[in-house]
Amino acid sequence: MRERNRGPREKGRVLSYSVPQVAVWGFYVFLLLWTCVSIGFIWAKGQEGPAGDFLLLGMIAFVLGFTWYFSLGISYRAELDPDGVLNLKSFRRVLLLSPADIKQVEPPFLPWGFMRFKLEREKAYIFCSLTNETLREIIKRILELNPEVKIKSR
Repeated sequence: MRERNRGPREKGRVLSYSVPQVAVWGFYVFLLLWTCVSIGFIWAKGQEGPAGDFLLLGMIAFVLGFTWYFSLGISYRAELDPDGVLNLKSFRRVLLLSPADIKQVEPPFLPWGFMRFKLEREKAYIFCSLTNETLREIIKRILELNPEVKIKSR
């Protein structure tokens, strides 16, 4: 009967959503395994000698680097403060977004996945569970503060 009785519209309360650590660890362990397999392919190609295709090696290395750069930018925590500022935290950065910055919210197709926030010049992603009430309250509050936000459904 503590915080549960308070409605999402109540001012003065910080709404905070965090992805379970097991999900975050699982995602990055999978990414690490994928990286190891890819490096194995690079290593095998390098064993062919100097006649190996350096362009292919460069492309694989670029894709690996870009994948890790992008993946470290996926948020694992979202906090909406009483003033309506959304704080998305990832390993690479912290985004502070006002509701006016958000143009569209695209939920994942499955109950677990990546929710996309379309901004003016970029997109922000958060790994999420659609069944989480706090996350739903955060989205509902963003819609109250900026009714022009579009929710894209699949």
